[in-house]
Amino acid sequence: MLFETPSRIGILQYVVYDPRGREGVLIAEGCKKGVCVKYYVYVEKDGGGWRVRRFKRPREEGGGCIKQQTADALWELAERGHEVGLWREGGQCGVVVDGVKLFEPICKTAEECAKQLLWHKSVSRVAEVLGEKATGLTHKQLSKLMKILENPQFAEALRGADIWLLLEAEDGSEICVLDGRGAGLCFSERMRRAEFEPAGAEYRPRGLYAYAAGTAKKYVPVF
Repeated sequence: MLFETPSRIGILQYVVYDPRGREGVLIAEGCKKGVCVKYYVYVEKDGGGWRVRRFKRPREEGGGCIKQQTADALWELAERGHEVGLWREGGQCGVVVDGVKLFEPICKTAEECAKQLLWHKSVSRVAEVLGEKATGLTHKQLSKLMKILENPQFAEALRGADIWLLLEAEDGSEICVLDGRGAGLCFSERMRRAEFEPAGAEYRPRGLYAYAAGTAKKYVPVF
């Protein structure tokens, strides 16, 4: 499933999704031939492809446009310290979580709605920074990357990065992103460069980086 205008002018379209689920976000963003587009559209699996997710007509009771369970989910997220709100544009409406505009999720309980909203927020934030490299990331990988993206300096360092592998220190103290040569960046309270080499199912720092990180520290892939 592709949008006609981006396809016609040669702008890449891709879907960011959790392989275990049936929903994702279709993204088409860029400029070619003097035309600029920016599409972020929720899609769902349709056989071997994708289709735009259908939304029910908004409820108007009491002047609102979201279901009660979604409203309850927003209250729950607000109590956890998230910034929440609503948006309306051209007859459509949705929710805002931590500055990210989202459509209302398909869910039956407040707990389920809250989980979906946080998931879609993570997808949008990671896709904004990594672009098509975010395609196919699992929920666990997105959660790890979101911890990095909370720091604006770290997020800027990841823009355009060649990410081939995501590692985490066995003691949970660092998260590292590597390119195909085993070099990359590690994030904890600060950011540092590092190089790794495989050691069975684990990875270990090599060269001067091994001395800096401590030779006893082990790193494992985040699957």
